[in-house]
Amino acid sequence: METYYQESSEELKPGEIKQAVKKVLESPEEVKAIVEKVKDIFKEEKEELEDEDVKLAIEDRPEDPDFPFAILIVAVLKDIIDFGLELTLVGIIFTKILSFIFLIILFLWCHNKISGKWWKKRMIGWIWKRYIAVVILELMPFFVIIPANVILILMAHHKEKKVVKLFDLLLEELNKAGVTKGM
Repeated sequence: METYYQESSEELKPGEIKQAVKKVLESPEEVKAIVEKVKDIFKEEKEELEDEDVKLAIEDRPEDPDFPFAILIVAVLKDIIDFGLELTLVGIIFTKILSFIFLIILFLWCHNKISGKWWKKRMIGWIWKRYIAVVILELMPFFVIIPANVILILMAHHKEKKVVKLFDLLLEELNKAGVTKGM
């Protein structure tokens, strides 16, 4: 999906935000049609857009997430340790301890991904299902060869970027209609 929304140097003042939200809530036919069009795009991308999300997007635009380089390194290290160092008894003990520490770090990262801004809440069920699947997968023999932690991090980052781009599309369409001028 391409980026639809370009940031503007102009920011809306609190009064302008209230005016834009009021314009959307009063829903003239043109704005209703725009929101419905964007809702269809959300559905095509297997996401949902509720009326409350429109209001929140205008009030607090979702920021584009940075790539999680540090957490990706942790995930790579965890996958390598889980796969390659269980050759001796000392290696088994060492890897279990390090693996547990890395697992806690990944747990905290996942928790951070879903806490905070209003739009991150839509990732709660999605990310936890995948995190639990990774933990269960790692408990099964012979499945440690799959870099499940790296896959989880890359999928979570992709999902977050996709959601932000969809909200950017919504804001761009509202901006074209003059509802959010300059957002």
